[in-house]
Amino acid sequence: MSALTTILFSVMFVFSVKGDDVCGPYGRVNTCASRCDPVPSCSVPNPPPTPPGTVCTTECVVRCQCNRGAVVDSTGKCILLSQCA
Repeated sequence: MSALTTILFSVMFVFSVKGDDVCGPYGRVNTCASRCDPVPSCSVPNPPPTPPGTVCTTECVVRCQCNRGAVVDSTGKCILLSQCA
């Protein structure tokens, strides 16, 4: 399957469900996130910025974008940092 086909199927899936179902109540689906953007999680709530000199492509990645104060849990949903187990 080509990369374009994979992206199209991902976008179709994302738009077929509500953002809350995918990302939880503290996030939204970002259909064109950068692979280089650090993602806060329960295990690393304050990830370091991408190191200088890192080569980032313009390839879009479909993933959850958490609201400020929220992090990605082990299931990929955005929760409040205080809710991490």
